[in-house]
Amino acid sequence: MAYHGISYEEWNQLVQQNRPLPPTVNLCIHDEIERQARIHPSKVAFTSSEEDLTYDALSRLSDLVAYDLVDRGVIKEDIVPLCFDKSPVMIIFMIAVMKAGAAFLALDPEQPLSHTESVLHEMDAKMIITSETFQYSFPSDYPVLVPPSLPLLVGQLGRASKWSPPIVSPKNAAYCSLTRASTGEPSGVVLEHRSFVSGIFWNAPAQMLNEKSRVLQLAEYWHDECITEILTTLCVGGTICSPNEVEIQEDLVEFINLKEVNWAALTPSFISTFQPVDVPTLKTLMLDGETVPQSLIETWSEHVVVLSSYTVSECSGTISVGYRVENDSTARNIGRPAGVALWVVNQNNVHVLMPVGEVGEILIEGPTVGRGYINNPQATGAAFVKPPIWLRPILSPSQKGNRLFRAGVLGRRSLTGTFEIISGEDSQKGIEDAEDDSAVQVAHVARLIRYGRIDEEESKEPAADNVY
Repeated sequence: MAYHGISYEEWNQLVQQNRPLPPTVNLCIHDEIERQARIHPSKVAFTSSEEDLTYDALSRLSDLVAYDLVDRGVIKEDIVPLCFDKSPVMIIFMIAVMKAGAAFLALDPEQPLSHTESVLHEMDAKMIITSETFQYSFPSDYPVLVPPSLPLLVGQLGRASKWSPPIVSPKNAAYCSLTRASTGEPSGVVLEHRSFVSGIFWNAPAQMLNEKSRVLQLAEYWHDECITEILTTLCVGGTICSPNEVEIQEDLVEFINLKEVNWAALTPSFISTFQPVDVPTLKTLMLDGETVPQSLIETWSEHVVVLSSYTVSECSGTISVGYRVENDSTARNIGRPAGVALWVVNQNNVHVLMPVGEVGEILIEGPTVGRGYINNPQATGAAFVKPPIWLRPILSPSQKGNRLFRAGVLGRRSLTGTFEIISGEDSQKGIEDAEDDSAVQVAHVARLIRYGRIDEEESKEPAADNVY
């Protein structure tokens, strides 16, 4: 007898694989980072060739900035756009915005002005906080604040010594991610503190991230992978290793060895430029962002733990991890769910389940699913759906109001419980993957130039005085 598209036997197997559903962890991201600061205050949280920052310093500096943000009128649920070069100041502000009760949004400075203006309007932004490099990259009708340098921030630490931070709920917004909703327009999605923390309790161990991790911070701040490289690393007590632009372009391998990086998320095209013997400290390699060639898996899996992962902007953190990719793994395999339940449904009807091995749309269930698209109820209603008929009988009373996210990609579940992505016409993995506008394509090419694929120097704006 069939049960919404599959046999009862298959249904029972799927329930066993997808239950129990990971619970919601009602904690705030910055509170988890503060906990690490109390455990090992003198441990280095951030390191680069220019400067190091301990957990204690990160805690006190983010308190200082949060104090100033609240004084400037930032309140709970505000969205604060940030745009910085590679710098610990960006990380300080990410944490400070959350401590102030608001949510941060990392902007891509190389997007067309019209795109940025649309985003800022949608977010109802009060101000933009940015570095001197990008202070003239934004619409003139938005106040732009340029923070002082890190040494100057350190010199102001006493200002917030008696400050009482606002009480932030795990239900409050923590950060926003830009993606492309089903309407085709760029849209922001809100992720809550509890969504992110609920996810890392499962996906951090699956990704082998812990207090001993020295994580290469290579992703640009507006990219989804950056959230793992920065926030997950800090929440588990690891160390962020951040190369500067010159090191990225000229000798990333030297930086990896100098900082003893042991965990890195890299694209297959990037990792193919060197060999395992060149990076002896590297122990865990996350390959994502592109289809993974089988030859690359074979080369690296003999020397390091090779993982694959899958993320969507509409859910906090990594939703699946290909744990210990072996030589017989397929290049399209994204592994097993991490902190979520994954279902495969008919792409035209979420109330119909697809049998194991057959292709359908990936449906994501769990506490990491985001709130929805900002000021876009039509797209939210289409992508964030109520529990399908087949799911309702196994939901607890507290779960019946949960929404699931339609990932917009086709995939299938294997007999072993892993998942393969077959296609992604509407992958929703970030606006940079789906934008058709020619100006945005130009911005993408500019990023490739900046990351050293050809010899071309960037023009630089003259330095300006701090106005923060």
